[in-house]
Amino acid sequence: MIPKLLPITTLALSLLTALPTFARLGETKAECEARYGKPVRTSQLGNTVYRKADLDLTITFSSDKAVVLFIAKTTPGVTEHDVGAFDADADKRGEISKVQIDVLLQASKGASNWTSGSEFDQEGTWWQRDDGKASAQYSNHVLKIADDAYLAAKEEEDKKKEAEPFKDFARLGESKDQFEKRCGKPVKTNPDGTLLYQKAGLKITATFWKEKAVHLIIFKEAGKEDSSDPFAGLPDPLGLENRTVISENALDAIVNASSASSTWEKEPGITIKWTRSDQKASATYAMDKALLNITDQEFAAHQVEEHQKQEAKDLDGF
Repeated sequence: MIPKLLPITTLALSLLTALPTFARLGETKAECEARYGKPVRTSQLGNTVYRKADLDLTITFSSDKAVVLFIAKTTPGVTEHDVGAFDADADKRGEISKVQIDVLLQASKGASNWTSGSEFDQEGTWWQRDDGKASAQYSNHVLKIADDAYLAAKEEEDKKKEAEPFKDFARLGESKDQFEKRCGKPVKTNPDGTLLYQKAGLKITATFWKEKAVHLIIFKEAGKEDSSDPFAGLPDPLGLENRTVISENALDAIVNASSASSTWEKEPGITIKWTRSDQKASATYAMDKALLNITDQEFAAHQVEEHQKQEAKDLDGF
């Protein structure tokens, strides 16, 4: 939360006078060094860290242009300001005042202006530049100002990178031989006759019916390293026994492998749902169980029918 301050005219005036010295989007490394001097360090994520007055400025450069700024109060013992939501040092930093935030935003407004986020942003912690080219957020005592075109391109790049290990992933409709070509030999035959495979750090339980894969249960073991997973390395973060979450980009790539020349319609939520447009398959990912199920609908109907028959049989002679 941004502290509510009484008007401080002298401070505001001094900050506005110093505006040319503050960080701004679009500047080159040379221009940044002219403003702040040589970098004091490089962050663990590879971003360049400068220091000016009582602020640390962590800057992401792309094609020699500043595209993301992370601005925080200089705090002894805190060196990383660009780690995002999973920030263990959030409570150690001092607040950036509303006056300072206003001035820092002004420095990166270009020829446009900033508008506070939305009717739901009562604290004034999110802003959009009116030209649609930049956005800003104040969270964990860090002000982040970003070039939106860069963020969109980075998101697409990350999505492709996360999808890469799954481009030849297990899928519905394939025979055991085809499955083995993709995933190798099964590592185990389960008591119910399903087969357990391993691929790209995930475990896959496959049910075969009518000589084809009709049901896949996919999960990731806790503790497996995966840079796309914010919980990587944490012991059983959601109380999921031996499982941990799979990133949404990875989930989309895995489900898309079973598209069978069709497309998927996705419904976000605590349980993510996908329905294939040909109505022949569905998928669900329950966040509370960290299990991805991909199911052939003909097989699902067969299971229901068999269950109903068994229920009726159990009542024979009742």
